[in-house]
Amino acid sequence: MLAIGSLRRWLPARWIAAMLVCVSSAPPARAQTPAAPQHPTTIALLTDLGMADGRVGLAHGVLLARTTGVEIIDLSHAVAPGDLQTAGMILRETKRLPPNSLIVVCVGSASPPSRWVAFRTQRGFYYLGPDNGVFSWVLKDQSVFRAAEVRPGAINPNWQPGDPTLTDLLAPAAAMLATTGDVMRVGDAALAATFVRIDPPATVVAPATHEVVARIVSIDAARAEVGLNLFADELRLAGIQPGDPLEVAIVPPGSERPSISGSLRFVAQEPERDGIELTAWLSPLGALRLRLSSTRDAEAISAEAEISIRAR
Repeated sequence: MLAIGSLRRWLPARWIAAMLVCVSSAPPARAQTPAAPQHPTTIALLTDLGMADGRVGLAHGVLLARTTGVEIIDLSHAVAPGDLQTAGMILRETKRLPPNSLIVVCVGSASPPSRWVAFRTQRGFYYLGPDNGVFSWVLKDQSVFRAAEVRPGAINPNWQPGDPTLTDLLAPAAAMLATTGDVMRVGDAALAATFVRIDPPATVVAPATHEVVARIVSIDAARAEVGLNLFADELRLAGIQPGDPLEVAIVPPGSERPSISGSLRFVAQEPERDGIELTAWLSPLGALRLRLSSTRDAEAISAEAEISIRAR
């Protein structure tokens, strides 16, 4: 590059001044922000309402009546009532959905929240549902770009607490979001820092010793199964994969001695029920599930127990 002194020998002074003005007036680089909002074309529903009384079907109808070109999918309606941990684990995996998807959540309706929220993440996903901690897994995994507290009167002036939430409030709000792509259309600006959060159980991964320590998020005593907050990517980090010989120890809270321990069979998919061997596999969500030897073991296990799994 030529120095200014060298340029003076070859170019008129007014040319040099003009060049310096052009350089100094160049616009500053812009900070990157998410792309402009796009109308969600996929709406995913996650509830603990079951399928018996028709509320989910009616919500489909509300969405279809108020939107065009939108695909509606059902993530699950079999979440146990108020099971925020399981719902949160499902929400953690919604990053696999198409970009700009809108995920509508109605979990914990037996204990109505103080408010409902809508937000868009930096990855471009939209979420709508109760501010009761169910979004904790999403908030830990994704940054919030814009958030709003849902104003029921702006969605359905006739809605009152105690009225059906999914069909009369959340589905109409989802239709509005799908039409505009703007969370501000359903309520007033809110700070994501004020959202209710529950601490997802921590997982410890030790790659050097091929060991993981996980926590229980669900217990199905009837099936003698336990769901853990342990995902495929964490198992890979620990160097553990299906087929590896493993050992498991389940330690009750406040104790140093395991209540259940032994060899663990890690298989690629849910096995047939043999009722003998401790078995582990990855659920469709990519989370590890354990099948214990008996329903008695499952009934006796504490939800606060610590699960240690390591390669032999």
